[in-house]
Amino acid sequence: MARAAKRFSYNRLLAMSSMKGSDVERLSPAQRRIYLERQLRIVGLHIHVLGYELGVDPELEPNGWGWAVDSDDKERWSALLQLEYLVAAREALQETLDAL
Repeated sequence: MARAAKRFSYNRLLAMSSMKGSDVERLSPAQRRIYLERQLRIVGLHIHVLGYELGVDPELEPNGWGWAVDSDDKERWSALLQLEYLVAAREALQETLDAL
């Protein structure tokens, strides 16, 4: 444990934590690609899980998701809107990766 503590760099920890979730522009192109690919996988997993919970195929167009739900079912509406947002985010991430 003492050897591990000797290699610990508090400055590096601060630098890494300050970049967490922000300043993607300051990353090198290779690091930016890795970051965006990771974000794309995370968004894809969220889409898969939410689609499974809602019983819809997220690969279909949003028109096929069964929007005709009771207006009282606010949780389903919220989840469907979140799914649509995630699909748009996935497309934006993919377009950004394609442009790199």
